[in-house]
Amino acid sequence: MAATAETQVEAYRTRMGRIGASPSLVRSEPGGAVRLAIADFKAFEGEFQPDPYLMLNMCIGRAGHLRRVGARVRVEGALRPGTIGLALPDDAARGCWPSARMLGVAVDLDALNARGAMDVKAEALVAAASQLHRDPLLSAVMTAMWRDAEAHGLSSAFFDHGLNLILTRLAQAAATPVKSPRAMAPLSKDKLARV
Repeated sequence: MAATAETQVEAYRTRMGRIGASPSLVRSEPGGAVRLAIADFKAFEGEFQPDPYLMLNMCIGRAGHLRRVGARVRVEGALRPGTIGLALPDDAARGCWPSARMLGVAVDLDALNARGAMDVKAEALVAAASQLHRDPLLSAVMTAMWRDAEAHGLSSAFFDHGLNLILTRLAQAAATPVKSPRAMAPLSKDKLARV
């Protein structure tokens, strides 16, 4: 199994290199259903190749503008440390990202669902993938998972629980409609005079 995990990690490093990313840490779960990486990304614009994994990405360094437009998802916004975005499995897209340092977790949902480790379908995450998340709980859990993976790999109960918590929260957040901000209007002359 170790040779298989090493082969998977090497293939992942090769794929990352093709998109201008330099991973400094890569961990793979023994079965290959989950991978974690810390990588420095060069600024990029063009086609995002589809990946069979659900990609959870948290910016941990630098900032800039991110845009991703695919068949099911369109997301655009400011990417800064703590911001989390996700890309759905097998979702080709076009867009751009800035030079950034990212913590990424790649998840084979089909494999985890098949073995009963979780019950989250990609379709339940379409709305979550259509926005960038600035959620302190998600950021804290992803950071804790990173630290746990450095010490114990991806096979700890803590890592599994953290991943389940993140996916459940994203699926629930997606089911809750986002309230649009109240329209702001300038104060009338009378109200301005009272102020």
